[in-house]
Amino acid sequence: MSQPHAGPGMPPPPPPAQPPGGGGKGKTIGLVVGALVVVGALVGGLFATGVVGGGDDTSYKLTAPKTVAGDYTLKEKPKKGKSGEVFTKDGPGGGKKIPGLKADGDLTAQYRAGTKQLQLGGAYGELDDPKAGVDWLVQQMQKEFAPIGKPTGKPKAYSPSGFDGDSLKCQEFKVDTLSMKICVWGDSSTIGAVSMADMSGGLSLDKAAQLAADVRSDARVKV
Repeated sequence: MSQPHAGPGMPPPPPPAQPPGGGGKGKTIGLVVGALVVVGALVGGLFATGVVGGGDDTSYKLTAPKTVAGDYTLKEKPKKGKSGEVFTKDGPGGGKKIPGLKADGDLTAQYRAGTKQLQLGGAYGELDDPKAGVDWLVQQMQKEFAPIGKPTGKPKAYSPSGFDGDSLKCQEFKVDTLSMKICVWGDSSTIGAVSMADMSGGLSLDKAAQLAADVRSDARVKV
């Protein structure tokens, strides 16, 4: 599996874990662990950490609570910044502003629940066109995943229970033997991406959309 390009401020991901001996099951677990390391580096480094001007009328911000979506627990201290830029391979510095976003802050955080992994990357401030922002961010994630995974089908719009944002789209990516689900949401003051992996293979796109909506509900708080 090839390694992705690492943008400024995002350390190169460590090499995939070597599969333990003992047959097919051990090999599969090793591939899954390796894929999660790479995917975690991508989503964990999704938003840059710099300083730019932002609006003063933000009504919501994003936080990284100790638990989200019921039983997902924060793995380590979240990374926080103020740029709201997304790491891409384009342009000087490798960072690119989300169209229409006046950022007040951004964060990335990783969560775990047993064999299930979840990564959150998001920014908050003022977002002029949430639907356009979501479409743009989905395209950027497709570019970032290109070296290691293939998208399955096209991004699909969802309106899960409890979701009151302007747009939520999800897509599946195949990384080695692992199926990753990526969901991106947008509203007038927050935009976020949630990546999910379940080694049991029981996570559908419908369930991923609901999980992303639950993560948004837990992480998004009034200013």
